[in-house]
Amino acid sequence: SISYKAPGDASQTNLHEASVDIIYSNAVFEHLPPEVIETVTLESKRILKNTGVGFHLIDVHDHYAYDTTISKVNFLQYSERVWAFFTHNKISYHNRLRAKQFKDIFESLGAVTLGFKTKVESGSLDALDTIKINNRFSGMTHEELAVHQVEIMIRFE
Repeated sequence: SISYKAPGDASQTNLHEASVDIIYSNAVFEHLPPEVIETVTLESKRILKNTGVGFHLIDVHDHYAYDTTISKVNFLQYSERVWAFFTHNKISYHNRLRAKQFKDIFESLGAVTLGFKTKVESGSLDALDTIKINNRFSGMTHEELAVHQVEIMIRFE
């Protein structure tokens, strides 16, 4: 059976422990602050059955750029202060976490990754050669930065 509840708070579902077979999200996690990602993930861990899985499609690209040559990675050049000025509000928040960082957050909270698929466009890789990336993203490869979509399937042991 499917039970649809809206509006709701995914970090406090009031569902019974180990009562859910699957948790699915589409284009949600990129709009949550990291601390909320953690509370939602911990709630998922609590309510998923031992055999349950979470499947998340996360759009990690720049939602605001319109230049097609750098639109997927344009926002990686801005400092957190500049980015926050334009986007940290209730309507258009975007955390700019990269695919690998989402995987790391889930795994740090006890998730086992069952599947991890990313999509990269060659134009984004080319653009990364021409724009100056903010220090926040130092230590990441161009391939990690150029990911614009991630599909991740997790479960908890």
